[in-house]
Amino acid sequence: MKKLLGGWMALAFFGIGIQHAAAVDKIVITSQKKPVTTTKVSAGGDGVKGADKTTVVYELKLQNQTLADLSQLTVNYILFVERQKLGARLDQPSAIDRVTGTQNIDTLSNRAPQNVTTSEVTLKKETMGGGWTYNNGGRLRAEDNVVGVWVRVLQGGQVIGEYANPATVTKRGWDAK
Repeated sequence: MKKLLGGWMALAFFGIGIQHAAAVDKIVITSQKKPVTTTKVSAGGDGVKGADKTTVVYELKLQNQTLADLSQLTVNYILFVERQKLGARLDQPSAIDRVTGTQNIDTLSNRAPQNVTTSEVTLKKETMGGGWTYNNGGRLRAEDNVVGVWVRVLQGGQVIGEYANPATVTKRGWDAK
């Protein structure tokens, strides 16, 4: 009886392993943030804001994990950008912008990586100058940040690869506004 149960348990675990192996992505995706331009403006006199602007892109590296070439791929991505506002109260949440984009790839060769570059995103950094403050205790410094990137690769309408960094950005939803 123990051998019979042991055999069934092994079969059940083996079956689960096969089921999860089929769910492996066909494409491995990685990302790297790269600065494009930086503009620095120093603060002027009393109460004048200083502002720095940096334009960044994400380089997405796609690598085919199958034995055959993949054709007619669509790469969809969302960059989540936190936009802080100078003078906003510290207890108020910052606005999150969604920068979306799509690119098509004709053929992704077997094991040969291919790079896709996202659209440019401008990040601002502002500082209140001259020792000025806000009556409401608002921010004296505001800095935009990319808080995450989410990428989906589709073939014929089916998702064959997905990447999120950090993984928590998926809680924001793909189609949310």
